Amino acid sequence: MKDQSILVLEDEFIIAMELEDVLGAEHGARVHIASTLQDAFDILNNYAVDLAILDVNIDGESSLPVARALSEGGIPFLFATGYGSASSVIEAFPGVSVLAKPYTMSSVVAALDKMMRRGG
Repeated sequence: MKDQSILVLEDEFIIAMELEDVLGAEHGARVHIASTLQDAFDILNNYAVDLAILDVNIDGESSLPVARALSEGGIPFLFATGYGSASSVIEAFPGVSVLAKPYTMSSVVAALDKMMRRGG
């Protein structure tokens, strides 16, 4: 994961900061935090992103537009959600891994490592 650029779309500040700390400080990734869909699109327009973690529900909005943009750009991503797997966002991308909240940081790292090994 070292030197990978990771977009984290997460509206819960504490979770976002913990992901930034674990992925950045402990694993050497460049982490870009977005708390809104617009922030995520701004990051995608201004940085080369290698991987992404998307919260399914961002302050009441679906992360589907960001997931579509990542998919169209060939950027691997996974979903994080506290809403189970019945979300229409998750159903739109059946091959994408889903992390159920609350998750451990070790499960995030393992899911990202697996995603990198299989190339998305």
